[in-house]
Amino acid sequence: KEVSTVIQDITSDIYTAEQASRMTEEKVIRRLKAEHILVKNITIFERGDKRKEVYLRAASRGGRVIMAREAAAALGEALGHRMRVSDASKS
Repeated sequence: KEVSTVIQDITSDIYTAEQASRMTEEKVIRRLKAEHILVKNITIFERGDKRKEVYLRAASRGGRVIMAREAAAALGEALGHRMRVSDASKS
């Protein structure tokens, strides 16, 4: 019974999520570029509960090291919401 509940929760999250507009993604790319972060891949999903999930692959210019927390702060400024790094993410 617990497994079926977990599966139902996961599938309901998937089906209620929708991809954000390309314009929103471009806004984030421009904001990160201002921080000298080059975005290679980005996908933004808005879940049914209005939370946003951002999947991002990026690199910094000039060999600079950037923490995931710094990128999350720049993302938050671009999206107008506070963002935090997933516990499962690499920093």
